[in-house]
Order: sequence, then C-alpha cells, then structure tokens
Amino acid sequence: MYAAELETDALSPLREAVALLQNSELRKSYGFDLYFDIARAQAVQTAILRESSSHQETKAFEELKVNLQTARENAKTSQLDAATKGLDNEITFRLLTPNERQALRKTLATGAP
Repeated sequence: MYAAELETDALSPLREAVALLQNSELRKSYGFDLYFDIARAQAVQTAILRESSSHQETKAFEELKVNLQTARENAKTSQLDAATKGLDNEITFRLLTPNERQALRKTLATGAP
C-alpha cells in the first residue's frame, strides 16, 4: 500500500516534471534537483519493498542508481558534494543498507550505474 502511494503521489509527478522539462532550457537548472528527488523517493521505495519481502527491491534500487547517475550528470560540483554528504545524513537514504549507500557513493563519484 505504501509503495503504491509513493508511486502515485511522489514518483509519478516527479517523472512528469522531468518529461515536461526534457526539451526546456529549465532542464539545465532543475535537472539535478528533479533526478535527485526521484532518487530520494526510490530510496524510500526500496526500503518499503524490502520490509514487505517483495522481490522488487533489487529492481527499485537499480532504478535509483540510474536516476542518481542522471542527477550526477546534471550536477554542479557543489551539488555533488552535498548529495554525497546527504547519503549518510538524509533520512531517505539512511533507510538503505550501508552497502547500498556505498554503491550510491560510487555512482556519485564515477557516474557508474
């Protein structure tokens, strides 16, 4: 139930915003923010799916890494620094395991999915 609500109320509107900004000049200004917000929501989604013993948690985490990589590609250095610190400080990412957060750090550092 929570995963479905998160999809409807958070992820769908964020994806719609990305689609609307895709061919806009505003994409350069908001690309990092939108993709990082999607990654935050997907971190919560991954944790929810893990707690509900769903086999979809791996897929959700892989999607999170792809969106985090896209955020990285749109980021300024200051945004990357803040995002890296956020992996340990923000509650959304603290719901993930230490190994998952380490994988996200690697994604932010190298751009690798």
